Amino acid sequence: MRINEITVADHPDAWRSAGFTVENDRVTIGQSFVIHLTGAGDGGVSSWSLGFDGREDSESVVPGGLALDIAGSLQPAAGTAHANGVTHAMKAVILCSKTSSAVERLKAAVTDMGAPPVDGQDDKGIHYCIWPLDNTEVGLEVVCLDPAHGDDTMAALFLVVEDLDATIECIGANDVTKVEVYGGRRMTRIKPRIGVTAGIHLIARAA
Repeated sequence: MRINEITVADHPDAWRSAGFTVENDRVTIGQSFVIHLTGAGDGGVSSWSLGFDGREDSESVVPGGLALDIAGSLQPAAGTAHANGVTHAMKAVILCSKTSSAVERLKAAVTDMGAPPVDGQDDKGIHYCIWPLDNTEVGLEVVCLDPAHGDDTMAALFLVVEDLDATIECIGANDVTKVEVYGGRRMTRIKPRIGVTAGIHLIARAA
């Protein structure tokens, strides 16, 4: 299973200014997935696509209010380089009001998914579930951080960079958040005020 494409209501020029290579309004994140920039709407992820090996038909569903297309697997071609040093994806995160309910909605809508292999709680008692995805370090995470969250949203994309300091210099220190440590790795986030609104977390490559 993989994410084929994520549709984001941002203008391509904003992503170019942040050091991403944009071709035909699309940003290829290694061989992890493609981000389609529509230039319309109020920003954020508007829909996404899951791909499965051997699947020939396609269908559209809207579990939890987040539009999802289900189709055959489409792996991006290797070779796209980004000036900001992004190489591939660590994970995509869906935020919801209750993790177990969001998982059941996805399983019902996408029968090929099955139960998430990772189902646990962190040290703060936050419930999360993870499905592995092809060509990502972790996969697709569903988690509740706020019971009043409302409809499901794909609110965070964790992208791996070769050299975080060089990435910050490329984008501009004023356009990213203060560096923090996440899972033992240094990480920063692109401020959405520059027009990159998909919850982009930039994390240093694993040692």
